[in-house]
Amino acid sequence: GENGFLTAATVTISGIPITAPIVLQILSIAVGLAFLGNFFVSTIVAQGSQKRLIISNIINVVVNVGLNLIFIPIYSYVAAASITIISEIIMLIFASIIVYQNLHFFPRLTIFFKSGVAALGMGIVLYGLPLSFNVVLASVIGALTYLLLLWISGSINREFLDLIRRPRVLG
Repeated sequence: GENGFLTAATVTISGIPITAPIVLQILSIAVGLAFLGNFFVSTIVAQGSQKRLIISNIINVVVNVGLNLIFIPIYSYVAAASITIISEIIMLIFASIIVYQNLHFFPRLTIFFKSGVAALGMGIVLYGLPLSFNVVLASVIGALTYLLLLWISGSINREFLDLIRRPRVLG
C-alpha cells in the first residue's frame, strides 16, 4: 500500500524527514567499515592473538550500549544506525592498531583509493542501465567494468594474474 517499507515510520530530525532509504544509506557505510574491520580482525585471529581483542570489544560494547540508551529514545532507528557506524569505527581502529603492533603492517591506502575509483566507475555504468535491465547481465557488466578499471589503474597487472593462475601445492 501507500505506507510501505520505504515510507513507513518517518523520523523528523531538525525538520528533516528521515525515512528507511536514508537509514539504509547510513547502514551501508557501516557495512563498508565492517568489511575493513573484518580484514584486521581476521588477521589477528590468524596470528592467534584474538585475546587482545577482548578489551576493545568490552570498550565497544560499553560505548554502543551507552550511546543507544541515550540517543535511541530521542532519535529512534536513525540513532541506532548512526551508532552502528561509531561501533564499527571503534573496532576498526583497535583492530588496526593491534595488527600494526604485531606485524608492523598497515595496508597501503592507494589500493583503497584505486578500488574506490573503480567501484565508482562501475556504479556510474550500472546507474546508466535501465531499471528493466536483466540483473544477471547487469552483474556481469558491473564485474567486467570493475575489473577493467582495476586493470587500467594498475591494481591488477600481469604479475598478479600469473600468481593467481600458478598451481599451488598444499602440504
